[in-house]
Amino acid sequence: MLVALAILGIALAASMRTLNLSIDTARETRERLAATWVLQNRLAEIEARRLFPEAGETRGELVYAGLRLQWKQRVVETPNAAFRRIELSAALADQPDYALAKLNGYAVQTP
Repeated sequence: MLVALAILGIALAASMRTLNLSIDTARETRERLAATWVLQNRLAEIEARRLFPEAGETRGELVYAGLRLQWKQRVVETPNAAFRRIELSAALADQPDYALAKLNGYAVQTP
């Protein structure tokens, strides 16, 4: 009887560990997906407004899908003056040094 209880205890502990890992993975996937959507929205806004941003860095913060996210936009000049490289990253506001998502794109200057 004691051996059976020990085996049951080990099995339940392993099941709880697996459940916790699944919950953590689901949470992280949700955070990464929301961060990716924020960056895609930012890039789509630049394209839709036909913006040609100046070289430099811009930061912002917003609540999206119930998460407080910080985004960073770095605009870099390219060898072709009609193009600018846009490097975007997003992180949780309370963990700004850990990027959940990164996205790169280009802005084109239209005549």
